[in-house]
Amino acid sequence: MVKSGGRALRIILLCSMMLQAHYFRMIFPYHGAVLKEGQSYTIRWQTDLRGMTCIRPVIGGHQTATLDDCHIPLQSGRWVWKVPPKFISGFGLNRADDVALEFENPQSGEDYYSSPTFTVRSSTHPSHYFRLLFPYPGAVLEEGRSYRIRWITDRKGPICIIALVGGHEREPNMQECRIPAESGSYEWYLFPGFVSGFGVKRSDDVRLAFTDARNGEDFYLSKPFSVVAVKDHHPKPYPIRFPPQERLIKSRDKEAHRLLSPWERFWPRHGNDPVLNDLWRLIDDLGARER
Repeated sequence: MVKSGGRALRIILLCSMMLQAHYFRMIFPYHGAVLKEGQSYTIRWQTDLRGMTCIRPVIGGHQTATLDDCHIPLQSGRWVWKVPPKFISGFGLNRADDVALEFENPQSGEDYYSSPTFTVRSSTHPSHYFRLLFPYPGAVLEEGRSYRIRWITDRKGPICIIALVGGHEREPNMQECRIPAESGSYEWYLFPGFVSGFGVKRSDDVRLAFTDARNGEDFYLSKPFSVVAVKDHHPKPYPIRFPPQERLIKSRDKEAHRLLSPWERFWPRHGNDPVLNDLWRLIDDLGARER
């Protein structure tokens, strides 16, 4: 009776929590959106929450000033945000790819939603286009093999490609920063030990950083992909077991007897013909020598 009562209580509590759950969906900025300093954008969302909210931009996990002193009505579903002119360039950055918006309850101070990350470019940042085709996010590469890094861009001139494992440089400069951006590809050999050199068989936090070789500008950081240690793709050959020598001899004698037995009908082993007797003796002697 106590067990059934406890189960009923858990069901009631679960239903109560489900009834209290609220809905919140971010529409813009979406993940990967690119915004620019000094421009105005409409933040948009959907929710069943009511009351006022605070919206606070976050750069790399660090909070900035709250928008409009927390006087933004949640039910409006939108708010026009003018990105400050020095929003990221004030930190000496040309772009930031880890910007997010946090929504906070002004009464309790509780953060109840954090948007997906998006990008903000500085107002002086040249609007170059760059898209990495391979490695794509989640790709699995293997040590000891060659892969073609591929991208699309309108950039010109030499670039550097730096391989990172867990944020640490593993292959600092491929081709010493002489890769032409307009080539759109680069043959990359993943040397054995790329991840196994750290004592691990796999790393899921490998990235490629792209830098302008002329001014040192870091203009692109890839999404994480995986690299696994070298696998043994050459299995050991199947062991060939030879039968003992005596079995070979018996098998050979049996085969010889099978081949010669029809001739014994016409040329018997122990007949009166001395020539045939010498021939059979010679065959038997040869067999004995091979043994």
